[in-house]
Amino acid sequence: MLIITSTLIVSLGVNAVRFDSDSSSSYEDKDSGGHHHHHHPPGEGGGRGGGGNSNGGNGGGVKVPACLDGWTLLQRPSGPWCVKIFPTYMTDYTEALALCRSHDALISGIQNQQETKWITQNALDTLGGTGSVWIGALRNANCVDKGKSAECNEQTAFYWADNSTTGIEGFVWRDSYQPDNAWGFVQNCVSVFYATTTVQFGAAWWPGNIDDTSCNPDQWLAKGPRELKGTLCGRPAR
Repeated sequence: MLIITSTLIVSLGVNAVRFDSDSSSSYEDKDSGGHHHHHHPPGEGGGRGGGGNSNGGNGGGVKVPACLDGWTLLQRPSGPWCVKIFPTYMTDYTEALALCRSHDALISGIQNQQETKWITQNALDTLGGTGSVWIGALRNANCVDKGKSAECNEQTAFYWADNSTTGIEGFVWRDSYQPDNAWGFVQNCVSVFYATTTVQFGAAWWPGNIDDTSCNPDQWLAKGPRELKGTLCGRPAR
């Protein structure tokens, strides 16, 4: 990774990732003009019936969890989850977290590759060009100041910090050397890269890959097409 000159360690005091064999999810965009996507996780069966969309009832008078306007509803194993990408150009992780909290949200993790595709496309639509977006993953305490190893590998070095994301399907690193905690062992945060196609910039940066970084993007070396442009916020549907 091409990152870092000083240390910033972020601690949110949240639960560590719960590994769950069911990592399926689907999404429903409040701004999609009525075109909604519904895919039920294995074993869920879609048996609740009736509802239709994130605002409607289910035919039995029971409230269906919904998102605020401008947020997208994701169906996750842990429950309905709303996400939105906010422009936060070159904002450090703690400031980005404060922004999410001002919307009663946290920085969101990535449940699976369906969500990765949504993030990539939404970032292109919302932020434009190419760049990176903060996601809610932080380095585990036992892996701080350490490079990649058997103990601190692509599945164990980081945990999801949003109390919603589960499993490891969302940890899709840029290459097999990641997360390397390079340039001083201070890469304690994670960003996801977005673009329309793979970009060559010291290495191959492809749409949807994640990378460990300094929590302060001003300390990133040779930012180029991967400069920090946004933050993925997430909150429970209500």
